[in-house]
Amino acid sequence: MTRWPVIAAAAVAAAVLAVAAVLFTADREEPVPPVTASEALAFGGVVLPPDADVLGVRGEKGVDQLYILAVAVEAADVPTMLAESGFATSLEPGRQVHMAPIDGHAPGADVASAQDRRGRVIREVLVDRTDPARPIVHWWLFTT
Repeated sequence: MTRWPVIAAAAVAAAVLAVAAVLFTADREEPVPPVTASEALAFGGVVLPPDADVLGVRGEKGVDQLYILAVAVEAADVPTMLAESGFATSLEPGRQVHMAPIDGHAPGADVASAQDRRGRVIREVLVDRTDPARPIVHWWLFTT
């Protein structure tokens, strides 16, 4: 007597149970608490000028942490914001960042960016000067 039909039936039953487990637990995932701009700024040591407008913030927490922030500032405030945040790396004109920005705020063509490290946090910054009077500064703040 061959055991293949029994093995095949057991494999099918296991697959059905696995699919059912996914379907019944998918709706029960814990909601991700919203991330605040204050939390992201503190994590990355970013200091905003008083007239800055936070356009969006997003975060992911797990083994590593990631915060993404987009901020509109006056053009004259960009160097001050970078200096007060301790970001001393020179921005490289035309350098793109290959990480997703805040939804609805994709950088334009006139950009400059650089990366530094503050303690255990890697900070990637991109300044989008598509609107030269009020550039958008994108921050990616993460651990690895």
